[in-house]
Amino acid sequence: MDQNKLLTKLNNFFPHSNYTVENFEQAVKNDELEIDKESFSNTLKGALLDESIVEVKLQGLDKVFFCRILDNPHDTNRVDSDADPNAKDSEYEKGAYLDTHDCLIITPLEPSMGNYLITSFSEPKMQVLLRVLAYGNAFELCCFFEGRALLGDMPVLKLTFPFVRKKIPGAREFRAKVPTDMEFMVTVERPRLKPILTSPLNISLKGMSLLDPMGWRTNLKVGDKVMCDLEIPKEKPVLIEASVIHVTRLRNVKGVQHCFGVQFNFTKPETKSSIEKIVSLVQRRHLRELSEIEQRFGVFYDNK
Repeated sequence: MDQNKLLTKLNNFFPHSNYTVENFEQAVKNDELEIDKESFSNTLKGALLDESIVEVKLQGLDKVFFCRILDNPHDTNRVDSDADPNAKDSEYEKGAYLDTHDCLIITPLEPSMGNYLITSFSEPKMQVLLRVLAYGNAFELCCFFEGRALLGDMPVLKLTFPFVRKKIPGAREFRAKVPTDMEFMVTVERPRLKPILTSPLNISLKGMSLLDPMGWRTNLKVGDKVMCDLEIPKEKPVLIEASVIHVTRLRNVKGVQHCFGVQFNFTKPETKSSIEKIVSLVQRRHLRELSEIEQRFGVFYDNK
């Protein structure tokens, strides 16, 4: 791509960065910007294999939407209704279509209002910024919306392959709100004190916020070391060490209450994988809850 065109597109995505020829080259050298499409493929394959929830920002909108990266094992150059999503090719490696740098296939957006908004631009195509969180960094990938498609009977969204990736070190990971009907319970065990049985308010890969059932009184302290036993119906319980990082007083309809935040202390790789699975499950349930609210009130955002 011509460098002037690249800089114009880049500044449209990141208007506050004001990239020039000089600082663009420095940003690439400092690993802030990446233009190697092979590197993009690896980032996207990681999100695909982990079934990560990816944040999506649409041109001109502050609201954040969510999607997942999809595989297209049937034809690396085509996505249409002829493809059987259940078909398996023994020689195909998952995510290999991304190596062609031709396009990117994602699920429909949640909340579903995004599926209307993404088609609201005619020309030029709407800018779509994907945000993948990994290893304590956010990787923002710049794409454009190409259109709707079908993968078998499944509706999908087709994007252009990213033309640049921006790394944001130390980005705060998205915290998924825990739906109230999920029956997600946590037992917090402390030395020489009675265990706390409560439910989390939200959760991320790094930690979670919980309600203290003691109400206006609490004996929790910042720095306390605790063991958290996470239980969700039909899922394997997860036991993990954690540290209390805040105890906050709040007022709600029940009066004064305390909530507290814990940061996970990962001592085993398998525990981290279990937490990642729980976070993905909570995110999917929360997004499904948003979709059900839209359907309940008769709000459908399907722009034919």
